[in-house]
Amino acid sequence: MSCSKNDYGITLIALVITIIILLILAGVSLNLIAKEDGLLGKATTAVEMTQKAQAKEEIELAIVEIRAEAQKTITLETLAAGTLQAKLGEITVHFENNQITGQYKGNNYKIEENLHVVIQEEGIKWDTNPPKNVTIQQEEIIGNSVLLTLQAMDEESGISKFVIYVDDTKYAETKENMIEIRDLSSGTQHVIYVKAVDMAGNESEKSADIIIQTEKVYRMDPIVFEKCSYANEHEITTDIDTMSILFDGDLSRGRGILIDTYYWNNYMIFSTDKKVKVQAYSDTYSDSGGRSDYEILQISKYDQKTKQYETIKEVQTDVREWYELATLEPGRYKIESKKDGQRRYIRFDEWRIEEEG
Repeated sequence: MSCSKNDYGITLIALVITIIILLILAGVSLNLIAKEDGLLGKATTAVEMTQKAQAKEEIELAIVEIRAEAQKTITLETLAAGTLQAKLGEITVHFENNQITGQYKGNNYKIEENLHVVIQEEGIKWDTNPPKNVTIQQEEIIGNSVLLTLQAMDEESGISKFVIYVDDTKYAETKENMIEIRDLSSGTQHVIYVKAVDMAGNESEKSADIIIQTEKVYRMDPIVFEKCSYANEHEITTDIDTMSILFDGDLSRGRGILIDTYYWNNYMIFSTDKKVKVQAYSDTYSDSGGRSDYEILQISKYDQKTKQYETIKEVQTDVREWYELATLEPGRYKIESKKDGQRRYIRFDEWRIEEEG
């Protein structure tokens, strides 16, 4: 059988085309296998996940065995004392801030206070550096409470919480950047500082101290009077101790508190940490501006988000009779005469406070 030159040419062209097609297919296949989300990448991820799960299971099993051998409840201190390393050999153990951290089979891990084991996930940095630039700032003082802003920087694992100290005693922990410190000693200086803790459990050095001076308050449990401005015998006073007039048992005229928001900008600010019912007894007051019988008072509650007092109730007062002023949930309140362009007198001679269940 004879072949022409044209036949050889066609065969060679077909061979070249076949080789090109095979190369293209091979390139596509290699790309599917080798790229990060390809078969090889997925296989590698699956292996890593299996290794992490196995490492976690081995640590958990070691804890169970240690607990069984001890025949009693164990703590992080027990594990950090060498029992965990005796079981797992190659594990590293670092105990600080009520948690154990370390490495096991190439995986970062931590054991929390409840003995829960956590293996580092992708994207979470397991750092050993404490937060920096920790600051505390006074925003507002109301009575014996102070509002504080907290700041810190941690570029590795992030901030987990703030720990606030008042006069070198731990006061509270918070995950927020703002906190209200309440029930401080009245009319007293206090030293406050803060420490920050990151997601890896590293605790910062303490911030610089701030010194705050609380205002004097008058306490009639569970209500704390924080600020006041009222008229008594035609004089304006802000002496908080004179709030005792409301509880001295004297219903005679001349021993009351007069609130005139229109002319004198009088008000009362107080807080309660319990639900209370307040009853009031009022006498009359009159001058050229009017009389105080059957007037309207306005009760507002402080909103932490807006930092404003929002009106929640208006009450018509009674004269020479006990009447219910309000039933109040825990919070901070302001009482003043109704703001409607009219001069209104609100007179209080006595209060009764009852805690509600």
